[in-house]
Amino acid sequence: MAKGWVVIYRSIMDNPLWEDKPFSRGQAWIDMILLASHKDTEFYFDGDMVSIEKGQIITSKRKLGDRWGWSNSKVNKFLNELEKVGMLSQKSDTKKTTIKIVKYEQYQGFGSIEAIEKTSHKASQKRHRNITQASQKHHGGITETHIQQCKQL
Repeated sequence: MAKGWVVIYRSIMDNPLWEDKPFSRGQAWIDMILLASHKDTEFYFDGDMVSIEKGQIITSKRKLGDRWGWSNSKVNKFLNELEKVGMLSQKSDTKKTTIKIVKYEQYQGFGSIEAIEKTSHKASQKRHRNITQASQKHHGGITETHIQQCKQL
């Protein structure tokens, strides 16, 4: 079994290859991971403010069927199978279906990403500090040299 994770930018969904239909079951699963919110947020849905958690999708089964080139019954069967094996949970009302990717953080490697971002941020701050100090030394040196040259005149 493969280990680790890869970064896939959501812009892959704009590629004509991704839009090829019908989707495979694996492609539909990855599509849901890509559609899931990467953070807790709120937005307007059908005139109401809706809260969404990291790893959730608010959509409709009909929209998923249109995206994937599947019938409504195939979408229902697929989502029910994934729910049965614990990969997602779903809740529907008359307007929408809320899907929660159960292991979203694991699939996204958030622990590793957060560590990378923290390290990257610290490295960026250090680089900025070093550049600022070097710039100040450089400008300070020019000023001292310029003053010495002026005194010689």
